[in-house]
Amino acid sequence: MEAKITWQSPMAFKAQLGDHAVVMDAVRLVGGRDEGATPKQLLLAAIGGCTGMDISSLMKKWKEPLESFEINIAAEKTTEHPTIFTALHIDYFLVGEGLDPEKAIEAAKLSQSRYCAVSAMVSKAVPISYDVHVNGKNCYTGKAEFP
Repeated sequence: MEAKITWQSPMAFKAQLGDHAVVMDAVRLVGGRDEGATPKQLLLAAIGGCTGMDISSLMKKWKEPLESFEINIAAEKTTEHPTIFTALHIDYFLVGEGLDPEKAIEAAKLSQSRYCAVSAMVSKAVPISYDVHVNGKNCYTGKAEFP
């Protein structure tokens, strides 16, 4: 796996990731033009995409009637430089008529203990907690626990 990162403007960079490109930029407050996501935002997106793919594929495998699925991730960070994440919290919102909450919980547990490689890497430095919501009801609270 490789990435090629090229400077575009004062604080903007283009990441070429195989056949896909992503623009990163800083906010105006620190000299950027806000023309793309920040690298830390992309890290949150990477966690969300990784764990979301795990859970959606498990729900499909288990023939669960998943109609919609949203993931929100909140990060706490330091105020001094380097501003690093100190804690992450993921909220999984799964919706589907007849959806089994136990299956949704099991999928989240598997993602946050075995499958999500991005969470596994990040959790070595930052604690990750999560809540599973099924059809509007909070069903479970857990934390990432990788071997």
